[in-house]
Amino acid sequence: LIPNLRSGNNIPKGLHSFQDKLYAYFEQHNINNLEYAVQFVAPSESIDYFLFGVDNVAQLEEILSVEIDNYRDIPSIEQLILELDKKWIDPRNWS
Repeated sequence: LIPNLRSGNNIPKGLHSFQDKLYAYFEQHNINNLEYAVQFVAPSESIDYFLFGVDNVAQLEEILSVEIDNYRDIPSIEQLILELDKKWIDPRNWS
């Protein structure tokens, strides 16, 4: 879900394909990937805190501006996940 990973060379080729499909899906449904990520975990009762890494203040401000109280129904990416090769779920298998 992280935008700058799209152009990174450290991502295994199999994940590039999944990421391309994911971004196409988000574009098709007019979904902001940051909002999707935050709003996906926000309603979970098993999550007490969020931990984000940022490169600058602007990124932090963008994250803090996501309205988690206004959670909206976002189309599920479940079908994309079902198509994902299970070896990509665990980073220890990314060789």
